[in-house]
Amino acid sequence: MAKLLPISLLSGLQGAGKTSLLANALTQEHGVKMFAVLETLEQLNALAAHPKCTKAQRAKPNQLQFPNGCMCVALSPQDLLLEVASLAKSGSYSCCIIADPGTSEPMKVATALTFAPLSLTEDTEQAAKQQQQQQLEQQSKEGHKKCKSIQGSCSKAKAGTCDDACKASGCQASHKEDPGQQAAAASECELAQGKDACSMGCCSGMEGPTLMSVCRLDTCVTILDVSTFASDLTSIEEMADRIPEGDQRNVATLLVEMVEFADVIVLNKTDTVKKGEMCKIHELVAALNPGARITEATHGDVPVKDITRTGAFDLDKTSRSAGWLRALDATHPAKTNAAAPEGNKGGASTRKGATATFVYTARKPFHPGRLYRNFMRKFFLTRVIASESDDSDGSESGSEEGSEESDEDMQDQEKGRHAGKERSEQEHSHAEGGKKCCGSKACDQKEQHTKQSKADKMSVEGSSSGDEEEDEDEIMGEALADYAAARDTVLATAKKELGEVVRSKGFCWLATQDDSIIGWDNVGALLQIMKEGCWYACVPEDEWPNDEAALKRILADFSPEHPETGDRRQEVAFIGKGLKEDAIRSMLDSCLATEAEMAAAKEGKLRDELFGGEDEEGSDDSGSEEREELTLEEAQQLLDARAADKKRSGKKART
Repeated sequence: MAKLLPISLLSGLQGAGKTSLLANALTQEHGVKMFAVLETLEQLNALAAHPKCTKAQRAKPNQLQFPNGCMCVALSPQDLLLEVASLAKSGSYSCCIIADPGTSEPMKVATALTFAPLSLTEDTEQAAKQQQQQQLEQQSKEGHKKCKSIQGSCSKAKAGTCDDACKASGCQASHKEDPGQQAAAASECELAQGKDACSMGCCSGMEGPTLMSVCRLDTCVTILDVSTFASDLTSIEEMADRIPEGDQRNVATLLVEMVEFADVIVLNKTDTVKKGEMCKIHELVAALNPGARITEATHGDVPVKDITRTGAFDLDKTSRSAGWLRALDATHPAKTNAAAPEGNKGGASTRKGATATFVYTARKPFHPGRLYRNFMRKFFLTRVIASESDDSDGSESGSEEGSEESDEDMQDQEKGRHAGKERSEQEHSHAEGGKKCCGSKACDQKEQHTKQSKADKMSVEGSSSGDEEEDEDEIMGEALADYAAARDTVLATAKKELGEVVRSKGFCWLATQDDSIIGWDNVGALLQIMKEGCWYACVPEDEWPNDEAALKRILADFSPEHPETGDRRQEVAFIGKGLKEDAIRSMLDSCLATEAEMAAAKEGKLRDELFGGEDEEGSDDSGSEEREELTLEEAQQLLDARAADKKRSGKKART
């Protein structure tokens, strides 16, 4: 069997030092012939301009060749798999480093590298052509029914391939029967370009080898800029605020995901931070990912042996290396064969020094109103991700996949309920596909304010585009300032009453959502909650997985002392500095529902302030407490009013 090429995946926010790390790795005289992969020519140009890369030669427009035999190439995502596989099969290199541009979750990239198919390689190209030819001949006999209406205008009809307009009309055939021209159509196969499916039908139903047939994912490396690490953890910025190609994902959340999914973490720019602060950062990073090896560096200068060919990566192990997940696992030693932590109730695990980790657990549901008013709103900027098709019937609302699932699906769901890989992917699908923030309780002020200000602008007539752009920049700046002020308020309040909560994650049980697991995901000031499926207590046992290990994990979550609750519970891990564990437990205990409130919830008489929409006048707990300070909703109204006044005054001045 041929030796598999080890791949290191390098992650880190922009500015963390990935370019410097690569420059050092590719120019060192270490006796290791490696190649690195970047995504864009801009990144390659930045590497070429690095002081250590002055002797590198531009072998091709997208390739740098170094005197020691190493090489760096810029490859688009569509070309990456096939080109890396080709270089691996050449046998010319000992290892590879694939550098993420700083915008992707490493778990998703690692999963794609592991499972994405290598289509139309040497082993499958001939089979693909044969299958395509058979399909085209069959479609030709049927008269190309799907293409007749546009055949006359198809710009590539003479060449035997379909253009984009033809594809959009559902065409899956070439317009000619000549075998040589049919092969040309295969070159446009969308699956071969790294997409999930081929609309041309040339490789429908085929399962080719993956990149891991010639390579192996060896090490996941994350590099951090220690000079900005603390501020990034409490950032309210989205990726779009930092880079043009960014999106609405929060910078702090992405940063923590990079830390939690790593085998090696490089603390870079240590010369910019005092020794005492450096120790605190090291301790916090170790708490966020106890399974990673941490190394320190200046100017990205790391020994190649520390980041390549370590053999550290294992998808399941790395997926479960996050500190919050290890803490949750430790509360159920029967599931993991781990020793139960001692000295702290509820499965708490304390680290030396100021940084600590503990798990809050309970077997009663939260009262959603008290949880929101007394804890979430007070200490976090809370966003609720609610399903577009939420059903008030608890038996239906818990599972998005539905009740008819295969044993394999149920096993996947069970794994996702208890840990990293599946759960994290599910959370991103919630946030990015078909979910929305509930209008009254979500506090993504910047997004709301931006949408409102744009709508206001469209209603203003007679203003020039330049004035509009200037106004928008000014209003956005004010929105960010107000949002930052709200962030500072909740962080200060939390630090005073709870300690410095850096990360909290897990799941909880609401009295009004009896069948639904409510995911809890917090970084810094931002807290996001969402539905993540249903408890096994509400799933018929004949639909549970048949796998013995999976059943063992499921049953370990059921409470012998409270059989009526099944596996429903509160289980949230808190990681931070100087945490006031007793205060946090006491506050969350006060948010638990009473027996009377639980009975009211079962009868549908308890209002849900998190997933139930707007407050209703006269409903349970409504207006029961006076608030001396503005809520985020009230602050948003004032912000919108201020923006409207500014627009009116600006329009009057221009007139």
